[in-house]
Amino acid sequence: MLTSGLGSSQERRRLARIFSADAIKRQVAEQPMRSALLALAAGALATLLIRAQITKRVEVRKWDRMRMR
Repeated sequence: MLTSGLGSSQERRRLARIFSADAIKRQVAEQPMRSALLALAAGALATLLIRAQITKRVEVRKWDRMRMR
């Protein structure tokens, strides 16, 4: 039995990580092609988001340079 609220919160987070890792492993084992496609889609989305942020920063810098002239 856990005596402190902090301990029980930490224990819940630890168990949630373990259960989610197990769930992911089961999902990949049961449907490897679908899992690969989902991972590919997530990677592509992350790439697009990062590229958009970088492009936005470059455009702001160009605008700042033009304004300073």
